[in-house]
Amino acid sequence: YGQVHAGGTFSMEAEATRRDGSTLWIRMTLNAVDPGDPAQGVIWVAEDVTQRRRAEDDRRRLATEQRTVLEHAGVGIAFLKDRRVIRCNRQYAELFGYVPEELIGRSTRVIHVSEEAYEERGRVTYPRILSGRTLTEEHPVRRKDGSTYWSRVTGRAVDPADPGLGSVWMDEDITERKRAEEELQRVLAEQQALTNNVVVGISFVREGKTVRCNRRFEEIFGFETGEALGASARQSYFTDEDFESMQAVCAELNAGRTSTVERWLRRKDGSGFWCRMSGRALEPGLPDKGYVW
Repeated sequence: YGQVHAGGTFSMEAEATRRDGSTLWIRMTLNAVDPGDPAQGVIWVAEDVTQRRRAEDDRRRLATEQRTVLEHAGVGIAFLKDRRVIRCNRQYAELFGYVPEELIGRSTRVIHVSEEAYEERGRVTYPRILSGRTLTEEHPVRRKDGSTYWSRVTGRAVDPADPGLGSVWMDEDITERKRAEEELQRVLAEQQALTNNVVVGISFVREGKTVRCNRRFEEIFGFETGEALGASARQSYFTDEDFESMQAVCAELNAGRTSTVERWLRRKDGSGFWCRMSGRALEPGLPDKGYVW
């Protein structure tokens, strides 16, 4: 009351109980009728602020849930506005060698390998997510110490109709996967170079179709380069009976044995020739893995 009689305004919010037992939040404001004459009394103004308080409680609850999701997600997550980090979880920051506080407010230029890469991402990426699509890309990014790694990035606009709300991004380090893929490609290239320089035809057959072969195999059967890939093994036989007779041979291969047979086979142009074939299963007992001939 001293504050009010001195000419000030006092306000407070409190939970109250109605006559029927239900509760509500009230904001009460107190003013003196005449600050210079306390005998004139005071005026109380009460306002129901229940909806506002509930909305605030909901926002706090959602914020708590969001923090929980961010901190326990298995990937890095960041919220961006104007290509600046507004919020991110620890996993996201650690991917780039930072702590979250170091990234907040900073441009994402710091995680791109060059100015050109940063500009290119802006030209290509943002028009796509603002069209309502979820974008997934794989490209190199830069850590705080200058080292780089391969990242799988998934992004989406919070609201495509309102770019000002920003976007959500998830980053995942896929360096080991990329290295494995590159190693596989190297091995396949070496294998193809080897098979292309032997004097016999070699093919890898899975589910009755040629999935890989060397150039000599294509020449034997009269195919152009690459034409045999995906071709059915059936077309190399003149009759269904001849083709089905190979089932017994495949049974031997599935048992882990190597089989050598001679068959009258058909070239692409329809001509025939005698062929000596040796085959083995890639993984005995697992015919779905295919065979080498």
